[in-house]
Amino acid sequence: MKGVVVEKGKNDGKCYKCGLLRHRAFECTSKEDKCGKCGKLGHKDDECKKPIVCYNCKEEGHKSNVCKKPKATRGKVFALSGDAGEADNLIR
Repeated sequence: MKGVVVEKGKNDGKCYKCGLLRHRAFECTSKEDKCGKCGKLGHKDDECKKPIVCYNCKEEGHKSNVCKKPKATRGKVFALSGDAGEADNLIR
């Protein structure tokens, strides 16, 4: 990307302005903004023509913090190693 200086190892974070790694938005020299809604360069969230989509129900027109539908459940995966029968903190 033109105009962006990225110093290796300086910062492992991601810039919210241009989307590149190893620098932060206040350090960004990009002249273009990256939209947080659609991910495209050249405009900000408040200028985006793409409708708002709820992360919970995937419907347009509202955000998840005001969604009237039940929160989507997320599964959890646990990786176990060793003999579970000998664990001191085993919940039975």
